Amino acid sequence: MKRKKKLLLMTPPPPPFGTSPMHYGDNRPPLGLGFLAAYIEQFGHDVKIVDNFIYNYDIKNEIDNFQPDFIGIYVNTTSYLMALELIKNIRKYASVPIICGGPHATILPATLEKYVDYLVVGEGEIGLKEILEGRVRDRIIRKGFISELDTLPWPDYRHFISEPYNWRLDLYKENIEPVFTMNTSRGCPFRCEFCAVESIWGKKYRIFSAEKIIGEVEYLINKYGIKGIYFREDNFTCDRKRLIKFCELIEEKRIKFKWTCETRADLDEKFVDRLSKIGCVGFYIGVESGSQKVLDLMNKNIKVEQIKNFFKVCRRAGIKTYATICYGTLGETEDDREITERFLLEINPDAIDRFAYLGVPGSSHYEYIRKNKLYYHMDESGFIYTDAFKEITLKLYPESDGRVQFLKRQTKMLSL
Repeated sequence: MKRKKKLLLMTPPPPPFGTSPMHYGDNRPPLGLGFLAAYIEQFGHDVKIVDNFIYNYDIKNEIDNFQPDFIGIYVNTTSYLMALELIKNIRKYASVPIICGGPHATILPATLEKYVDYLVVGEGEIGLKEILEGRVRDRIIRKGFISELDTLPWPDYRHFISEPYNWRLDLYKENIEPVFTMNTSRGCPFRCEFCAVESIWGKKYRIFSAEKIIGEVEYLINKYGIKGIYFREDNFTCDRKRLIKFCELIEEKRIKFKWTCETRADLDEKFVDRLSKIGCVGFYIGVESGSQKVLDLMNKNIKVEQIKNFFKVCRRAGIKTYATICYGTLGETEDDREITERFLLEINPDAIDRFAYLGVPGSSHYEYIRKNKLYYHMDESGFIYTDAFKEITLKLYPESDGRVQFLKRQTKMLSL
């Protein structure tokens, strides 16, 4: 029998205020590490998760106390420079192999290769297990995608429940908690030009079954007394057969919980009404633009009239809406932005988040901008900055926003 290994999984800390072009998220448990931990633990290995995003952990103390055989670090592009600092600190206190994975390791592996012992490109479960078992010879590990997600265990919330995460969801009508997050799919069947999901998760959309989802919901209710679920993934509703079964199981079992999800604005009235009756209280929708021209350039595969109708239907059903808008994408003009602002007044979401387009590695738009040199700067992390990003950021966010402070610092440095 192979010796049980000890794996310490970490996230880098967030970038200091004013040093990142992006916002820092909503402080929820890192389910990606949760899935890795659950998968590795089922083979008898010990796993500890250290989320430096919520605490400034004493790295030496964590290593001394746990005595890991391996240390794994999840890296996204926003945290790339912080990840390099974390790796440097780990090397001071431990000589164990360091493994990196996550979106940045998948899209830009060359930027990490020389700093770590192993890179896991793509989905991490199988590659990570093989590293722990000593069954890999290469430093860069690429495994195929897991086609049947139901074979995976759910993240174990014992890793997260005592930590100061965000256990609420402001879209809920009631003041309820705890609200847990679930991720029930990987990939996306759509091909939006500004999005990098395909580069990370592959072209195929893969799902956990409705039966497995509802089984986990019942477990979380019984174990932790949860009051709500946020299905936090790119598009919870796009597999209509699964959605119908999901509804049927909640109705049959008479499960009572509030929930919200991310969706496209293409659900018909019948679906929206049914979801409202089984506890859905909110939708997060990537509207992106109110200009049909811009939506077509993005390859959103949706019509403005569909979006208008969807928001009307949600309002009638009593489901709250949170719309995100992305300004500054390829081909968009000031006129398009004015069209979008008028459009927002018409659809009247309950909440709106406006973003300035930032070139994130892995998308089609990113590659076009990079190849045609339609940017004024590419930073060490791989982000590319267009003139539109600078213009919109200064207009969109208040002076106190970290993104404005970052942009001013960047502009000053580039002028030296």
